[in-house]
Amino acid sequence: MSATLDGFFLHALLADEPPTAAALEAVLRRAFAAATG
Repeated sequence: MSATLDGFFLHALLADEPPTAAALEAVLRRAFAAATG
């Protein structure tokens, strides 16, 4: 899961725009779904 979040934050950093709450929630939901199957 940390790799997914690291990739998300790296992408946000490179895009030079902070992740919105909705975008972060979507990433967390995908990571949780992937972790729980």
